[in-house]
Formats: sequence, structure tokens, C-alpha cells
Amino acid sequence: MAIARLIRDVQDIGFVRSMVHAGALSVIVDGLNEVSADTREKISGFAKDMSRGDVFIGTQPIEWTPPPSALVVDLLPLERVEAERFLLSAQFAQIASKGYTVTRTSPRSKRL
Repeated sequence: MAIARLIRDVQDIGFVRSMVHAGALSVIVDGLNEVSADTREKISGFAKDMSRGDVFIGTQPIEWTPPPSALVVDLLPLERVEAERFLLSAQFAQIASKGYTVTRTSPRSKRL
């Protein structure tokens, strides 16, 4: 939805596709598990078509087959001690100073 607002005046979808393929535009889809199977299939087809570009898809665990060229990364929750160590680290201070939001991953994430 956000990208639609930004490019609403762009009439040529080929332009947007070329930007993705060139790496000038990254596509981020979050909440794949929150849409219908039909919509998941469309997103999968889009990701497959855009395989030369950067397409990031976020989801909680679901029955879904990612595109063949996809790199799958499962985020695991930190143990409490690890979380405290991270929050007190210089790395977190740098992230926080840039205004990024840090969110917790699902406790249902699985290891690869």
C-alpha cells in the first residue's frame, strides 16, 4: 500500500519492475500469513518474477512453499540474557540512535 501511494503517478509498471531488477527499489512484504492462499500465490509469483531484485517476505510459520531461488531465514527469539546483553550493547545504541524500531520475533519460529 505504501509503495502504491508513492508511485501512483507512474503509469508504466515496466518502470517499477526495471527498478526492482536493477536493485534501485527493494520490495518488502510483511504478513504473508495474514492473506488468502490466492494472494500468497500472487506474491510468490511476483517474487519469482523479481528474482533478480531484492524481495523480502515476512511471515509467521505457515504452509507455504517459497520460490525456488529464495533464501529462507528463520528468526529465533533471544533468551532473556541474550536480549539484555544486546540491549546494553553498542550495536543496539547505534540502531536506536538512527530511529529504527526493533521488534520481537515470533516464539514459534523454527530453526533451519
